[in-house]
Amino acid sequence: MAEAQTHLLHLGIAEQGKLHLLAGRYKESLRHFREALRMAASAKAPEIFYRHYAQCVLEALELAGDFEEIIAYCQEADAHYETIPHMNPMLKKDHGELLQRLAIALLLS
Repeated sequence: MAEAQTHLLHLGIAEQGKLHLLAGRYKESLRHFREALRMAASAKAPEIFYRHYAQCVLEALELAGDFEEIIAYCQEADAHYETIPHMNPMLKKDHGELLQRLAIALLLS
């Protein structure tokens, strides 16, 4: 029961972040998404939560026009992907999408 409550808590925080994002309050949305990421990681939540929240962070940074932070985030994530010896198709897709977002941010910065 506690695990389900933890998932509901970080999910609720992320959903609140989405409302801030839609309202154009990017810094506040980032604060919520990063907290949801932190909570999901500390709760050892399923990978799907981490993947979704990371995409939300990148979307908020993009809408805020913070391409330098997107570049840093993507480069750090790329370095992580490079350490994974055998990636499954889902991870390969995620890595490709991340590299695409990095390329776009580099073009726009």
